[in-house]
Amino acid sequence: VGGSQAIAVIGLPLLFLTLPNAGLPIFILVMGMAFIANQLTPTHVCLPITAEYFKIDFSALVKQSLPTVAAFIVILYAYYEVLNLFI
Repeated sequence: VGGSQAIAVIGLPLLFLTLPNAGLPIFILVMGMAFIANQLTPTHVCLPITAEYFKIDFSALVKQSLPTVAAFIVILYAYYEVLNLFI
């Protein structure tokens, strides 16, 4: 329910303990993925409201947004790789 804020509070300390040399690139990658995960869950209030308003199934709404999510993942991972080159 906490979304990406909960991941930042709970998950990031574990990540940085597990990967002691991790820095800004992995932080941006993890937070970007947390944002994506938050956008596709039923706990994000916008999706159920949108599905109800347009009278479509929730899974159909998620399937329709998958190309956009896939593009965001590709861009995010490319940005992660660029940051790894320069940082």
